[in-house]
Amino acid sequence: MNFSGIGSHIGLGILAGGGVDVALFHRLSLRLFEADYQYARNDYDPGLRTTLNGARLSTGLVWRFGSVEDLGPSASADCSAQPNESQRAGR
Repeated sequence: MNFSGIGSHIGLGILAGGGVDVALFHRLSLRLFEADYQYARNDYDPGLRTTLNGARLSTGLVWRFGSVEDLGPSASADCSAQPNESQRAGR
């Protein structure tokens, strides 16, 4: 993309953070907090640089869409050994 009088160059952008949600109901959660750090730098022609460096805090309600398939006990791993088989392997 090239704007009139401003060249287009690659910049750097980072957004990192985390938060805590507390489930209220099956699809509704309360977001106690979410904290994010944001950094962005863009270099333009000739020598023009813009930098964004800041934090973002938020809270609120989270409504979840979709569903999760209940895999049940068939999804768990099961392992067993017979004593006779173990003794034969050690000889």
